[in-house]
Amino acid sequence: MLRQASLDAVGWPDLPGDIPPLTVAVNVSSYQLRDPWLLIDVQAALSPSGLPADRQKLDRGVVSTLAEGSSAVVAETIVHLGDLLELDVVAEGIETEDQLNACRELGCRLGQGFLFARPTDLES
Repeated sequence: MLRQASLDAVGWPDLPGDIPPLTVAVNVSSYQLRDPWLLIDVQAALSPSGLPADRQKLDRGVVSTLAEGSSAVVAETIVHLGDLLELDVVAEGIETEDQLNACRELGCRLGQGFLFARPTDLES
C-alpha cells in the first residue's frame, strides 16, 4: 500500500498560490511495529517514487493513555523508530499538560491538539 500511495503522490499536480502541497499519510499497526523488517520495507516502498519520509505520528490513541503509563512501551517504540529513520515524531491529540510532559519526556519535539488550539474554520 505504501509503495502505491507514494507512486500515486508523485503524479499529483502542484497546487496554486500558497496552498501547501498534498501529502501522503499511512498508518502502521502495532502488529507491523513488531516486524523486524519494517524499516527495510518502508525504505523499499518509498525508493521507486523518490519520496522521502519526513514525519512519523504518535497517534492520539497512544497519547491519550500515555500519562497513565499504559501505552508507554508502544510510544517509546514509535519514538525510537522515528529516531532510527531520522524522522520528526509528531504527537497528536495532546489535550493535557500531563500528556504534553509525557511526550516531551519521550523526546517528541512536535505536537498538536486541543491543549494548543481548538480547530477553527478557514476564515478564523
